[in-house]
Amino acid sequence: MLLRTQASRSPGRRLRRRWRALAGCATVAVAVACAGCGETSPPPAVGSVVRGPIQILVTAPSVNAIGNPLGVTAFFRETAHAVTAVAGLGRLNGPQTMVMTWFRLTSAGPQLLFSQHMTVTSYGRAYSTAVDRGAMPYGAYEVSASVAGITRTVEWGIYKPRKTASASASASAAAPATEAVEPVTPGPAAALPEPVNRTRPCQWQDVIATMPTPTDVDLDVSAYCPQSRQNGVTRGVVLATMSRTNGESLVGAMHNEPGGEIAGNFRFNVCSLPSGSDVPGAKFAVTTIVYYQGMTRSFTFSAGLPGELLGPQVKISSSVPPGTQVHPGEKIKLRVTATEPDRLGAQPGIRNIRVSGPSGLIKIKRYRKVEVGCERFRGGRVLTLTYRVPAVAPKVIKISATSSDFPGAKGGAEITFPFAP
Repeated sequence: MLLRTQASRSPGRRLRRRWRALAGCATVAVAVACAGCGETSPPPAVGSVVRGPIQILVTAPSVNAIGNPLGVTAFFRETAHAVTAVAGLGRLNGPQTMVMTWFRLTSAGPQLLFSQHMTVTSYGRAYSTAVDRGAMPYGAYEVSASVAGITRTVEWGIYKPRKTASASASASAAAPATEAVEPVTPGPAAALPEPVNRTRPCQWQDVIATMPTPTDVDLDVSAYCPQSRQNGVTRGVVLATMSRTNGESLVGAMHNEPGGEIAGNFRFNVCSLPSGSDVPGAKFAVTTIVYYQGMTRSFTFSAGLPGELLGPQVKISSSVPPGTQVHPGEKIKLRVTATEPDRLGAQPGIRNIRVSGPSGLIKIKRYRKVEVGCERFRGGRVLTLTYRVPAVAPKVIKISATSSDFPGAKGGAEITFPFAP
């Protein structure tokens, strides 16, 4: 997501007093939650600072005139004709060559699509585009950005909506190694200087946020708040929560950059926030507070985690190899695994697993719905059972396993055995 948020007009009196008390503290940047300096320790930060020549790398359908991504997402429908990767740069030692390389992820490993080169400068933007005249091939992809000896990657996927996907469809499943990849070709690429808004100082904040994993958020925030002899040193912090009534966690301290920008580049886990949740669609709120010209400027925004997009993947294995002839009374141990692919985002969890044979239902297992999220294993369930070959059966015994998730998407798999009466 890319957002521009405006500063609140009047911070609360209590908040202003707190910031004035902290203004002279050496720990002001990490003690926003303290009532004063004294002996109060600064709260621990839940975010880690992202440093280096590449501060953020995201994918989006397009960019604006200054190279900022529009509609940041890792999920693209089959109807998408273009995907743009955007890199936000940090400090560089002079102009550098950046290489952005695109891959399709296949069962044989990453398959090179193309590379694009460009000359970049400190705190600028660079972008590269993959295009397709028709519909982009379904599957998982990756793009990397390399500069000054550092490489960052971001994964994205072309997915089928869960209601129309095949039983085993998953954006996390690698494409077959033999599938053609030529339709995806290079599109526009460019390197742009640092985007700076020099009108109305400290009134607007730019935010780029993305989720490189199902629970981690990469956050890039910046505002034009120039220092002067009159306003002193500018300070700022970033706070986040998933429930304002349960408080806010300190993500980290902002830093001053050349040209009057104050910025922060962080990674934090949503499960570390108050009332943290990774359930699809859950929302988190971020507040940036900047001390500027003797007062605080507060910027806020809210964002949602990716929604549920894909159905379950089902695998079935047996103690007797599929295709092996079986006889009446023979016992076959079965193991059914149902997983919610979360390579590109958290999923709501498995509702049930159902196993059926020639005579109908063999066994069904139901699971509870997870309401709060951040619970391990809700996206992966295993059912084990023993099937006894009946005395009378078709020439080929087919055992099928199906699974539903909580929104109702389904997946399935089957195995067969020749029957010898």
